[in-house]
Amino acid sequence: MSESGINAPDFVNVLQVVGYKNSGKTTWVSFLVNWLSQKGKKVATIKHDAHGFSLDQPNTDTWSHQQAGAALTLIQSPNGMGIISNHKQEHPLQQLIHYISIIDQYDMIIVEGYKLESYPKMLLIRNPADFKLLSLLEAIEVVLFWNEEDLKYYNERDNEDKKEQNGLRDEEIGSFFPTCPAFLIEDEEGIMSWMESYLSKEGKHG
Repeated sequence: MSESGINAPDFVNVLQVVGYKNSGKTTWVSFLVNWLSQKGKKVATIKHDAHGFSLDQPNTDTWSHQQAGAALTLIQSPNGMGIISNHKQEHPLQQLIHYISIIDQYDMIIVEGYKLESYPKMLLIRNPADFKLLSLLEAIEVVLFWNEEDLKYYNERDNEDKKEQNGLRDEEIGSFFPTCPAFLIEDEEGIMSWMESYLSKEGKHG
């Protein structure tokens, strides 16, 4: 039972899509949402925006509520629901997932960003310098590489005879690699096969 007295699900199936700027996170979140929706899955998304944003338009009723000093405004219509808050401190990701889970039940919550959180992750690596994320982040479930040579380096990391020597990769990654599947980003068939396996697992973070 939550503090509000409303039950939340025992667990929520969560997948974070993470990577540095311009690594393709939004494109892949959209692709996954579309793919899951076509399979009849109900999907929610959470996006972290470090640069700030505005949801409401000037001179609307909800804008007037906010200008008058409302800390939170909820608007409901036959076409949907929206929540606008002027809270200046970011909520923890776990709390956002909890809120979403109270509003409705979802087969999957996909999170774009929040890379330092501990939920299961799809990591996108576009450049050799991005290899540092392999040792910085927790709970990496799968890695998508933009560059075939980077994928080869990752797959052959334990084979000294075959491993491509690349100073930047070696410097960024150090000696640690997670043990998880890796794909070239254009290998949609392989990635979706992995997603099928991922969806079959239960008891993800809640």
